Amino acid sequence: MAEAVDLIEPEVPVPEPDLTPAEAISRARAMKAVLRESQDESERRGYHSEAIHQEFVKAGFYRILQPRRFGGYEFDLPTFWKVMVAISEGDPGTGWCLTLASHHALVVGSRYPEQAQRELFGREGHFVAPHRALPVGKAEPVDGG
Repeated sequence: MAEAVDLIEPEVPVPEPDLTPAEAISRARAMKAVLRESQDESERRGYHSEAIHQEFVKAGFYRILQPRRFGGYEFDLPTFWKVMVAISEGDPGTGWCLTLASHHALVVGSRYPEQAQRELFGREGHFVAPHRALPVGKAEPVDGG
């Protein structure tokens, strides 16, 4: 009789296994000056630069809430919010974009079935998922506003 084969894929490696919440927060605070310098350009463009995006990737910001088994750091929400606030202090628009793109890892990691998580986080664990609410309903003018 053949042995059962373990079909569970191996865990995705975490880029920096020893990264701490304090270091993630420190990295975000260290970016404030750069974000302030690029704020006007980002505002004109409507989004932050590719260079800033790559710094966020390198710093691990997109992986803060992502499950560790899928390449994330699985830090707590206070750490996440401290990082997002520090980025937003540098540039509120960029902070908004980073928050939207990175917090969906929590939704996927806590609400989606394991197979969906495997597919979304992928073999490398890089997951960036901005989202916008679709308009619903219909606005109609009325007397008095």
